[in-house]
Amino acid sequence: LPADDAYVARMRSEGWLDREGVAFLGERLSMATSVAGAFSVIGQIDNELQERIDRASPGDVIEVGEGCYWPIVIDKPNLTLVATNGPARCVIDGRGLGRCIIVTANGTGTVIDGFGIVNGLAVVPEEGDPGGGVLDRSRSATLANCVVENCEARNGVDGQYSAHGGAAANIAMATNCVFRNNRALHGGALYVSDCDLELVDCVFEENAALGVGGAVYCDSGRRCRILRCRFTGNTGSNNGGAVRASGEI
Repeated sequence: LPADDAYVARMRSEGWLDREGVAFLGERLSMATSVAGAFSVIGQIDNELQERIDRASPGDVIEVGEGCYWPIVIDKPNLTLVATNGPARCVIDGRGLGRCIIVTANGTGTVIDGFGIVNGLAVVPEEGDPGGGVLDRSRSATLANCVVENCEARNGVDGQYSAHGGAAANIAMATNCVFRNNRALHGGALYVSDCDLELVDCVFEENAALGVGGAVYCDSGRRCRILRCRFTGNTGSNNGGAVRASGEI
């Protein structure tokens, strides 16, 4: 992967890479991903997906073949990204360097369908933007048929969990997704604030919050709708081992 200056600058500005990360980005690596037996992608870490997003027009559907991709920024409305071979063969990997997906305020109506989203990391000085795997600043994105695993939101100073939503923050909907082994202060897997959340046919396994909402934390008194979801082995150190909501549920 070429160490393109503009791309590196963008990654740094979005909080993905520090100096060590930039040096790492300059290497072209062959990788094999195996997360809890779920993924078996072998290939190059690829920036092609971001390039296709940058070329797309609002409302486009982008079909993505198998591979392991660098983190992406979605800054256009109504884009749909579809992994044609499913989450076991199409992975966006944060490599423990930063978030896997950022949807900006311009990215309203985004749909992410069929991806593995792994090893994302939100590092904040204290409490800041949440979402280790996915941060949705549009508060309107949908995750469908995805597996989000091994993502964290924590403090960049001492490594403690001080941010929210290990897997994702402020998405509007998740359907037929698996959230596994994610960690945060509140909302080990999902955290939403000032937006409604709808969860349909999702599985939450072994997620943990240092505070409340081991799997899900719905803050700010908004509506949280949960339909046909399974929660197993999630823990919240204070309360809400599975779900904590401050509004209607």
